[in-house]
Amino acid sequence: VVGLIAAGGPWVGGWVMDRAGTWGERWTLPLGATWSFFHSLVLLHVAVCWFAAAPALSCVRRSAGMPAKAREPRIPAFGNPLRALTTIYDLWTIATAQTTSVRARAIRRLGENRAEFAVRDLIRELDDPSPEVREAAVWALGRIGGDEAVAALIEELQDPHSDVSVAVARALRHARDPRSVDALISALETSDRETAAESARALGAIGDPRSSDVLRETLKTTRDPRLASATGEALARLGRIDAIYDILPRLKTTSNAILRRTLSMAVGDLLGKPGEYYRFLVTEMETPGLGVESLPVSYTHLTLPTIYSV
Repeated sequence: VVGLIAAGGPWVGGWVMDRAGTWGERWTLPLGATWSFFHSLVLLHVAVCWFAAAPALSCVRRSAGMPAKAREPRIPAFGNPLRALTTIYDLWTIATAQTTSVRARAIRRLGENRAEFAVRDLIRELDDPSPEVREAAVWALGRIGGDEAVAALIEELQDPHSDVSVAVARALRHARDPRSVDALISALETSDRETAAESARALGAIGDPRSSDVLRETLKTTRDPRLASATGEALARLGRIDAIYDILPRLKTTSNAILRRTLSMAVGDLLGKPGEYYRFLVTEMETPGLGVESLPVSYTHLTLPTIYSV
């Protein structure tokens, strides 16, 4: 159908263009412009949309064999016709592709285009046999967001048998939906250190104050440097100034150089403007002493004792 439209469209447009001059030579529009082939094409386009395309789309239904939840029509609204064709092609690829790489690429393109009407198709891909496809579906759902996508990601995060929990936590960090806070807090206690760390970062990105006390307790008790680093970053993004009293003791006692830098930056973000201390720290690491001159006085008395240890 797309091929026929692409072939027949230029032919019809040329036919209208050849004859519009004869039809409209004596026609003048209210503002003085002469009727041209372009006006005829616009009217033809409107007529096709209203009297052919819209009635056809209103008849689209799911087949009787599909689950009842999926039978209602899904009529997408496209702004870019080229993107519309690409999205339709990607959905067709997901349904017909025989290789995991091709299917995963199509799924990622749907996420990049934020194709909301494809959420149910992507949710079904969470059960695909290929880990690559499952991770691509998780990433796409996080990019698209929305009620249905977030609910599916939360369910996947709570599944003890899921092997994509790390990717799910990253996707929820991008979606930034407060409904995922409880599931992410529970994930902090998982034995998988990567999932716990990504969950902490997601809680910081969401910015829900309900997670601050749990994050502070996690920072004090965890022995995992990666989780402690992610927790300190999350507390800084939450803006809890009193969290400094949990971050500084951990900063002074750790021997992990990377953790010291991360926690130092968290303290700087809490005491100054977010990102300001990072610029100082990078300058100081490249040229010791140069960044101190530009460091704001507002938090030098707390951060300077840790500069040279960092």
